[in-house]
Amino acid sequence: MSLAPKFDLFDDSGDDDLNGVQILEGECKGLKYSYGVVSFNGLTEDGDVMEGTEPGVSFTYNIIDNPNDLEINDSVVEAMGQVLTVLLDAKFGSGGDENDESNDREDNPEQLGSE
Repeated sequence: MSLAPKFDLFDDSGDDDLNGVQILEGECKGLKYSYGVVSFNGLTEDGDVMEGTEPGVSFTYNIIDNPNDLEINDSVVEAMGQVLTVLLDAKFGSGGDENDESNDREDNPEQLGSE
């Protein structure tokens, strides 16, 4: 899986919450959207992986601004998923070993929304 594109968070609702995402680079540059329902698949209620399944995340989204009339295809949705992974990891952590550096990224979750 490739790294998430650089992005910024912004307030789209007027309530001072950073609830919108703007992609800052790559084919999706300029695209603004927000996440709707986020679901975790292949997990039990306790958060354990269900036997014979691969855990995954699915989500809905709302396009706020598409200044380049980008076709919303699998590649764009994949980029949104990569951003969501960064956001979830920043909020909840990876749940892995603290010494595991395999999830290091250029985008620092502590600085999300500060660009």
